[in-house]
Amino acid sequence: MSRSFYLLPEWIGLMEQWCQAWSEPWEFRRESGATIRTVFFSNRHGFFQPPYMAYAGLEVELTPTEQPARLTRQWHELGDALIRELRRRRYNRWLTLPPSLPDARPFTWAGMLATPRYTYIVWPQDFCLEKGCSPEIPRKAKKAAKLGYTVRRDQNLDAAWHNIRSTQQRQDFDYQISPDHLRHALDKLGADRLRIYNAYDSTGQPACSLIVLYRERAVTMDWIAATATEHLKSGVTQLARLALFDDLKTTSSEGFDFCGANIPSVANAKSEFGAALTPYFQLDPLGGRFLARLTLRWIRSRFA
Repeated sequence: MSRSFYLLPEWIGLMEQWCQAWSEPWEFRRESGATIRTVFFSNRHGFFQPPYMAYAGLEVELTPTEQPARLTRQWHELGDALIRELRRRRYNRWLTLPPSLPDARPFTWAGMLATPRYTYIVWPQDFCLEKGCSPEIPRKAKKAAKLGYTVRRDQNLDAAWHNIRSTQQRQDFDYQISPDHLRHALDKLGADRLRIYNAYDSTGQPACSLIVLYRERAVTMDWIAATATEHLKSGVTQLARLALFDDLKTTSSEGFDFCGANIPSVANAKSEFGAALTPYFQLDPLGGRFLARLTLRWIRSRFA
């Protein structure tokens, strides 16, 4: 079974408060013992996936067997149970399956649209970044080290917010995160689960911050990556990533998910770490809401 960070009670509590929502745990178990579990978030508009989560929090446990066909049938039966529950809840918004569930056929057979999307995952045996990693990564990291940059795993939220704010202004993008969110997350999750890697220049000024979501014996999730504009070309981002992977080597992490590689510039930067390109699926009900969004997307692309 692949454990999900998003099913931690502390994280669920954060989502309830940040999204002004309530949650309902759900589990379905076959007589054989095969199990699927998740948590549904709802607000006054209905069921939804919080924007702070790259994927739905889903865990699937299949009964061990040496016959692949039986494993497939188990998953399809569990998937069908999830579909029935989604319909009961009048599901009408997008939902993303985690990469650990690469078979979306039960959903397409049920009349949903399953759109493939992509992420990069570094598996534990590759945390050393010796195979497949672009030579530009260590070269840029060495450049930053020579310039006096250092990386520390600490709890300096002011440094993290400095880098987040600079990144948001530069990219005209809103993480939907405030200093209060960061403090609240650190208080609820603790420094072991909310891992903050802050990089500083030679004068001690914040330059780059990586914030990841860690759970024992689970894939570690990238959450926030931010570099102050004046340090973009220093190599400090690569130095911080190497420090992150060095730290994960000492844990029970089952991998590191970059949580998305669907924008060309972002995908190119993440691919240089030699990670495995991994698909996942976004589910959409074929209803009026989806068709309206699809039409708007076409108009924007047509007249951009």
